[in-house]
Amino acid sequence: MENHVHSALICASRLIRLAGLNPMDIETFSQKVAIDTSVKTTLASLQRYIVQFSQTASVRFKIRKQALEKIRQEQLPLAFRDRQGNFILLARMNEQQVLLQYADDKKPQMLSYQSLADMWGGMILCCSHSRFDIRWFIPPLRRHRKPLMQVLLLSLLLQFLALISPLFFQVIMDKVLVHHALTTLEVLIFILVIVGVYEVILKGLREYIFTHTTTRVDILLGGKLFQHLIRLPLSYFKQRHVGNIVARVRELDNIRDFITGSALTLCVDVVFTLVLFIVMWCISPLLTLIILSTLPFYLLLAVMTTRPLQKKVEALCGFAAQNGAFLTETVSGVETVKSLALEPRMRQRWESQTRDFAQANFQVQNLQNLSSQAAQLLQKVAGALVIVIGAYHVMSVQLSIGQLIAFNMLALQALMPMSKLVDLWQQSIRAQVGLKLISDILSLPVEPEADPAAPHPAISGNILLKNVAFRYRPDLDPVLHDLNLSIRAGEHIGLVGPSGSGKSTVARLLQRLYNTEQGVITIDGYPINHLSPEYLRRQVGVVMQESYLFNRTVRENIAHSRPTATLTEVVNAASLAGANAFILALRESPDLNF
Repeated sequence: MENHVHSALICASRLIRLAGLNPMDIETFSQKVAIDTSVKTTLASLQRYIVQFSQTASVRFKIRKQALEKIRQEQLPLAFRDRQGNFILLARMNEQQVLLQYADDKKPQMLSYQSLADMWGGMILCCSHSRFDIRWFIPPLRRHRKPLMQVLLLSLLLQFLALISPLFFQVIMDKVLVHHALTTLEVLIFILVIVGVYEVILKGLREYIFTHTTTRVDILLGGKLFQHLIRLPLSYFKQRHVGNIVARVRELDNIRDFITGSALTLCVDVVFTLVLFIVMWCISPLLTLIILSTLPFYLLLAVMTTRPLQKKVEALCGFAAQNGAFLTETVSGVETVKSLALEPRMRQRWESQTRDFAQANFQVQNLQNLSSQAAQLLQKVAGALVIVIGAYHVMSVQLSIGQLIAFNMLALQALMPMSKLVDLWQQSIRAQVGLKLISDILSLPVEPEADPAAPHPAISGNILLKNVAFRYRPDLDPVLHDLNLSIRAGEHIGLVGPSGSGKSTVARLLQRLYNTEQGVITIDGYPINHLSPEYLRRQVGVVMQESYLFNRTVRENIAHSRPTATLTEVVNAASLAGANAFILALRESPDLNF
């Protein structure tokens, strides 16, 4: 077997680049670890080199066996080993065609799916960054575990207080009314009033603590999500509609409501149901068995509605994101819409999409309503059986009237969490779909943070681009190919060319908004991949082709990168940009709010 480490390392470096991270220099790494190309390559030695490469690149890679039929779209891009032992990058794939790139080729190529199947060797190399799951929500909840435990404790106390009323009714029916014990009745009524007052106070206190805690959790989760979102590479935002991104961010509310909402308190209700069943068993074992016999039907109901509800919820979320994206695009491009008189066409498209969304929402609501009514039917059937069989027991003096009333009240309390569990199961399906959508944001690697050990040299402006190549997507032709450019500090140059020739691309590469496919860019001799993106961008002055004004004052828009700038500095900056004349003509300038 020939040594194929080099092809694996090239594919690993390309996977890092496609993930939006810093690519690794293969030649430097090969010299650093002293790869011996004269010996045969075994799987163990290949894995050892990949582990060393992972540690050097600060990215975790995995080599494992996997059949081609089991490759999922969310795994792409990845590298696979062909039958000759070479690793090949697989960027995209469908049932007819695949997009792949050989290690020695600079351009990807499109092949048929059958060609991929013929060369598939059964081994894949994938970039394994941390995947988003429900554990992402645990740290903020753990940070507020004390008030959440207080909420659970209050819920438990409320359940015990709710247990008092049925037992008191039993005493009143069997003891007070039979023996005409008015004094005992007055004492029991007084205790019930006190219990009712405490129940109201505890419920109010629980809701206050719960609302206050969830609000603080919302702030932490929202800040954590927004911080991750704005640190994603620019390529993420260029490949997705704004409306789709916003729709995914909004899924955070649904997931948070599920975790900190009814799921939290329902756990106490379900646990306390065991206590209720014990009390009910002490009253009547037969009636308790009737109630317990309905529990498998609740489970069956939840299982039967899972798959269809999940598909309908996914379709609903897709239509909602589609509507949000279309609305955002229409409002942002309203000048184009009006200039081309596209209002009728846009209205028709909006009505069509809204109709699809409404139909999907109706199907979801209809299925949820059907499930809820089925749970209510189970509860009513169980209650009717309890009353009928309990009445026979009362007439045969096996059960008192007070015991029957108390048991019926306890049975309703025990079955209510079961009905809520069916609704909670439906909410969990909605939350699972939300997790899948929001993972599109939180599973992606962000731009590297500022490293205190990274160099922060004073930049004078000597720029060198050496053999630079770049493409925006693997299936597109290169925008830049073997570009060599030297710019001295203080030199004024202009890049001239038609649209799509790469003028703006060069500026984006200099800011590390994108990473080069090959070649190196240096500033004052420092490779920009070794500089912090935040530090580098603060040293580069950029005038955008279309300046975006945020919903702030003129002064705040000018001083975004320097919030502490004085008014004199803001005016000087406006003068340099040639914007002072029209700003001074504005009313309330420079504090006019855009």
